[in-house]
Amino acid sequence: MPRRKYTRKTKTRRRKTKSGINVLNVAETALLLNAVTKGFADLPLNHFIMGDPTPNSFDLTLKEIIGGLTGFGSDGIYGPSAKKAGIDASIAGVLGHNLKKNWMMMAGQMILIPAGFRIGKKLARPALTRTRRLLKDAGLKGTVTV
Repeated sequence: MPRRKYTRKTKTRRRKTKSGINVLNVAETALLLNAVTKGFADLPLNHFIMGDPTPNSFDLTLKEIIGGLTGFGSDGIYGPSAKKAGIDASIAGVLGHNLKKNWMMMAGQMILIPAGFRIGKKLARPALTRTRRLLKDAGLKGTVTV
């Protein structure tokens, strides 16, 4: 009996559904970024990005860090405060000072925030299911997810 020829089967393309923006993941990421900026810059995320309304010698904003690295637009670190604290008047010195002061809080938040979101998602499963159904009925399924 002759051997059968191998015929290549055509692959069917799968439709990929739009994933959208997951609101819970965005909230979790924002809280984690807030913990990191509080640990390194000693400022919450919004003050780190927009600028500090009450400037302090050891609070670093994004503008100060970029200005310190490039040499443009930075007021710099106030030298006498840095010397009084026993650190050098540089961005690295202030970042190290803030990290030594805030590392326990930052490490705790980096562990507890994801754990809290994981537990919260399990506890809120019925409400999340209803919310997803409402988003689907409103026609927002591919745009926003929960």
